[in-house]
Amino acid sequence: MTDGSAAVPAEDLRRAEDLATAAWQQRRRWSGPSADALTVVLRKHLLANAYTTMINLATPSPQGQASEHEASEGNVAYLGAIAALALGQRDKATEFVDRVDGTPIAAGLRALVADPDLPQDEQVRLWREALPVIDQHDLRLRGLYRLAALGAWPFPELDQARESGVIDPVTADLLAARSEAARGNVQAAVMRLRRHVATSAGAVELLVEVLENDGQYDQALEECARGIARFGEVVLDAMQLNLLLRSDQRDAAADSAVQLLSRTDLPAERRLALRRGLIGFYTMRADWVNVETHSRAALGERPGQADLQWALIGATVSQGRLDDAWTRQQLNPPVINRGALDE
Repeated sequence: MTDGSAAVPAEDLRRAEDLATAAWQQRRRWSGPSADALTVVLRKHLLANAYTTMINLATPSPQGQASEHEASEGNVAYLGAIAALALGQRDKATEFVDRVDGTPIAAGLRALVADPDLPQDEQVRLWREALPVIDQHDLRLRGLYRLAALGAWPFPELDQARESGVIDPVTADLLAARSEAARGNVQAAVMRLRRHVATSAGAVELLVEVLENDGQYDQALEECARGIARFGEVVLDAMQLNLLLRSDQRDAAADSAVQLLSRTDLPAERRLALRRGLIGFYTMRADWVNVETHSRAALGERPGQADLQWALIGATVSQGRLDDAWTRQQLNPPVINRGALDE
């Protein structure tokens, strides 16, 4: 999927999830090494940005689906922490780290969940102390990326990783470009990244990030569109939507959200969030037909959500269909705000 060779990326991801889930369940039956299979399931959800699902899978029961043994495995804790950080839940991320305290991966995870408001030099120090003892490939790459994003210079860790074969030359070039951008050499970074956008989805993501951080929204959107056409990654679709929102292109963002909802590989939590965003957007526009459409669609996927029920009732009332609104009222959605009382 990441090198553009997958004919149908969503189908490849679905098959990977199905196979990994089957392996996970089978190994649990005979108390086998189930954490490895769970890690593959978590990685699939990471590719789709299904962070809430990842947290649930990585959290031990009864709050989540993991066993105590699985939750104490380094890769599971790492992926759970990544998901929690993506949702802004730093306390939850720290809980994942605490479960592997005293293991080789712990130092890297402590650097990962450190307060982003720490001075830059302190963040660099944490990663430089952690990298020599990290034996988990993904976390080592993430540490190198963080050093690059922090503008660490000189950057001997990157040279060592490239020379030792820990990372390939293309990845090393991408990280070098990210470091250049962090140090203010944006044009040089863009030129370096553009050398790889035809063969690497990761290069596209970094290029869009660099352009966005530099306020070049139009150029970032152009690169995003090219990347979507070439690789079809849901991550790039999501980046495009965020770019449109940040550049205050609300109508285009709504169209992008609708397009994103058509993807079969979009996780349920993202679908619900997009539906709610569209309901809010069309409510502000008094476009009650679209409010009704998205409220019905959302309730079809997630029935019983009070805010969605009230949105549907309000849309039908605003269209003058009081009988339909009363029929919906018989569902007895709870009163959740003053607006519901007004309805």
